Amino acid sequence: MKELNIYRVPIDCETWIYKAINNQTEQEMREKFKHYCEHEVLSSIINGAYIIVKTSPGFAQGINYFIDQLNIEEILGTVSGNDTTLILTASNDMAEYVYAKLFK
Repeated sequence: MKELNIYRVPIDCETWIYKAINNQTEQEMREKFKHYCEHEVLSSIINGAYIIVKTSPGFAQGINYFIDQLNIEEILGTVSGNDTTLILTASNDMAEYVYAKLFK
C-alpha cells in the first residue's frame, strides 16, 4: 500500500479511513511505470482499439494504477485482473498511438 501512496488517515478520534495521497510528479510516475514494464510485463499487443498487457501474476493492477496516473487523454479506460490489463481506446489508430507512448 505504501508503493501506491495509500495511507490510513484519521477522520475523528475513533474513525480512520484509507486515502490515496498522490504527490509524485509525472516524471516519477513514468519512471516507476518503466521499471514495472522492464521487470513485470511479459508481453503486450494491440488488438483493434484495445491494448492487452500480460504481466507476472499479481502485477496487473499495479501496472493499471501507473497507467491511470499518467493521465493519457487518449485512454478511455483500463481494466485489470491478476495478470492482465486491458487498455481501451477509441480507435485502432489511437491504440497504436497510446501503445507507442507507453511502451516505446
